[in-house]
Amino acid sequence: MPAHERLVHLADLAARQAPEDRARLIGELAELLLDWPEDYPLAMRAPFDALLAKLAPEADAPTRADLARRFAAQPDAPVVLLNELFFDAAPEVKAQILRRNALAVEAPPQAPADHNGHEAALVAAARDHRHDDLAAEFARALGVGPPMAERILSEATGDALAAACKGAHLKRATFSALALLFAPQSAESEARLKAYDAVSQEGAENLMRFWRAHPGDTQAA
Repeated sequence: MPAHERLVHLADLAARQAPEDRARLIGELAELLLDWPEDYPLAMRAPFDALLAKLAPEADAPTRADLARRFAAQPDAPVVLLNELFFDAAPEVKAQILRRNALAVEAPPQAPADHNGHEAALVAAARDHRHDDLAAEFARALGVGPPMAERILSEATGDALAAACKGAHLKRATFSALALLFAPQSAESEARLKAYDAVSQEGAENLMRFWRAHPGDTQAA
């Protein structure tokens, strides 16, 4: 399909609100970006990348997991898109996304902040199983919205928690306490504890910058 016709077709799909049309739009955008036609101008690509990143939260969890797997293997995939897909990615894909964040760093390293008060309150709330207090305190410590804090705490592998704690310069002991005391029942404690050391500081900080820029609009499936 010629580029201008594809653009008109996708614009028509984007104007529709029916769930089946939104799913079709996401699928067609993904296929286009994963196999960009040689005769399409590269200048056209950025708006399609941005549109898919915007639409990604509307997809169901299996679709987002598949998109994460496929785009993480693409060297030119935008980090913003990968970060939108982080929570639904498989553990090995999460690791790829964090590595891509480390390579994408443009901002200077963040100076550690004094989180002592927040960290003591976090650990106390986790030990006392005060879920609401923990989520609220975690959101304040990270500088994100409560929905994002909930997602980070509830992510089963501990990769999101490790990235958040390391990116916000929370102590490893604080991460360990949260990883053990707030672990989902299905989680493996040993694997969660190892997540902190596996995350690069630069990748964690860059992912935290993304989460802070999207403080409450990342959806769960």
